[in-house]
Amino acid sequence: PALRRHLYFVGALGGDVVFFDGDGNILERFVTSWTGDEATKMMGVVEQALDDLKIPRREMTAITSNPNQIALVFKTTDEARAATLAKELEARFRAEGIRYPVLLNKNWVYFSKFTKDTASRTAYLLFKARGYPVTPSNILLLGDEFQMNPGHPMGGDALMALPFPLALGI
Repeated sequence: PALRRHLYFVGALGGDVVFFDGDGNILERFVTSWTGDEATKMMGVVEQALDDLKIPRREMTAITSNPNQIALVFKTTDEARAATLAKELEARFRAEGIRYPVLLNKNWVYFSKFTKDTASRTAYLLFKARGYPVTPSNILLLGDEFQMNPGHPMGGDALMALPFPLALGI
């Protein structure tokens, strides 16, 4: 608990925000998830795209453990098929008025209510609205990959740092 004193945690690409009090106990927690209509519409588009591209469901795994993100994971050797699906889903989402971007990271295709830059901005606004003493210069960003990968501008932990150039990244 001592390590969590006055900690503000943002996870799940911004879908999970936790505020800890001076004793390290959870003070507030906000979890954002898809609405039932959003999930139904997106999964309908995904199912139709998989059928049209003739991608058998057994060749990928759907991961929905995060309440605001859906990931479709192909075998590590199947990056080309993942890229094809991501491009197709991006076009279909736009055509259907689904405003969430489709992201690609090697053999992972995923879509989320948030991206890392919108997550960091949203968290910052939540903190400020609650009177927490946070400024762009006292933000600590923890990540495992702070590079902007060519061809994948929406990926990487560096994206969450873009709104806060004075933040420290570890």
